[in-house]
Amino acid sequence: DPEYYGRILLNLTGIDGQKVIQVLDKNLDPVRTKIVTEDGLVEFDFLPPETFTLKLIHDRNENGEWDTGDYLEHWQPEAVLFHPGQITIRSNFDMEVNWDILENPSD
Repeated sequence: DPEYYGRILLNLTGIDGQKVIQVLDKNLDPVRTKIVTEDGLVEFDFLPPETFTLKLIHDRNENGEWDTGDYLEHWQPEAVLFHPGQITIRSNFDMEVNWDILENPSD
């Protein structure tokens, strides 16, 4: 039943370059992933009612995933940010979240 699920409406600002946004479950496993290249609204539909965490990866090489870096090539790992706090989804409910990544320093 579609009314069982909720969704996250994520309003992103401060985007420069390609970023990977992930919705993580309570075990910090990704359940949804989207690639963004500009400020705006990102929708994550059909999420079960539970608590989630948002993760942002600065995708420097634009391959759509987090890279660990390369010691021999002198590349640092790609930076990762977590949205402060957790997001609780309820059935048949839209959770609106604003995230300005420039206000959240790199972890």
